Amino acid sequence: MRNKLVKKGLVFGIIMLLVGTSVVSALGTLVVEEKCLLENETNPLNFEENIIYVDNDSVYPGNGTFWWPYKYIWQGIENASEGYIVYVYNGTYKETVDVDKRIFLIGQDGHNEGTKIIWDGTKNYMILIRTKGAEIKNFYIEGEDDTEMGIKLDEECIHVAWNKIVNCDYGIFIDEGDEGSENQIRLNIIDGCRKAGIYLCGSAGNLIYGNTIKNISLASGVGIQLVNSGYNTILHNILKNCDIGVSLEDGKSRYNLVIFNEFVNSGYGIYLLYVGVLNLIMGNAFYKSEEEWGFFETISVVGFLNIWIGNYCDDRVHLFVKGKLWFIPVRTKHISPSETPWPFDLPY
Repeated sequence: MRNKLVKKGLVFGIIMLLVGTSVVSALGTLVVEEKCLLENETNPLNFEENIIYVDNDSVYPGNGTFWWPYKYIWQGIENASEGYIVYVYNGTYKETVDVDKRIFLIGQDGHNEGTKIIWDGTKNYMILIRTKGAEIKNFYIEGEDDTEMGIKLDEECIHVAWNKIVNCDYGIFIDEGDEGSENQIRLNIIDGCRKAGIYLCGSAGNLIYGNTIKNISLASGVGIQLVNSGYNTILHNILKNCDIGVSLEDGKSRYNLVIFNEFVNSGYGIYLLYVGVLNLIMGNAFYKSEEEWGFFETISVVGFLNIWIGNYCDDRVHLFVKGKLWFIPVRTKHISPSETPWPFDLPY
């Protein structure tokens, strides 16, 4: 009896060590941004002369003041210095936006289609941010059938928030390795894109928080897709009508936190493809998944070292993944949410 207790204690200790390692490693993505915040200490909002105004109703050329704004966004960026705000009034702007300095690009009202940027067809992206520490907020970004990327990030410590992005292959695209890491992507709406709402390749330490991604149209379209990307935090996002909600792919996708997200009407809520180790998948809620379990994991030598805890599926709770790793146990008994053993199993 004692030997059995010792063995059970040893197994429990190993599991807790794995969980703890994953949590600590992944939580590093939440504190690593301190470096970015320290570099952005200057708040230009304190200085009226550091705000440049843009209004598409203005008479060209303008001088960027409140009384005579620039007519085009590119003019505001070109005439801004590091740390300036470029404030864009409601209107429709048909241009490619290239942010090549650390500025705060802020629209008046993006979620309600007030401050709208539409694709001018000159580049494969609509907005490119290629400087560290820049911010872009409150824009409605509308592509066309041939638009590849809504927002492309080519640097680190970038903050993208409160935008609405529609009709692109990729809503937000990060594919620059170490130069495209430690960004914050928060509270955006991505609707009707084709291949992926948010795409990361070789990118680490990003916080993807509170976004709503829906209606990804192509077969195997993904809400949030990570390829060889580790140490990212995917937290409190809503993914609706995606063929795959969150996809973690290839061996370097490890130490990611995928926690407390909501998946509605997905083929697979979470899909792991030859993925790395110690990804923590916890407290997610799956509703109306086309597949019975909502999860899928392919055969991988170390794939079983990922951690699945307390994910909620309609009226069922499954402790582990169902997939080709047939030896991993799955709770198959159907139980009501009120009978679940942990508080965070309940849908939030």
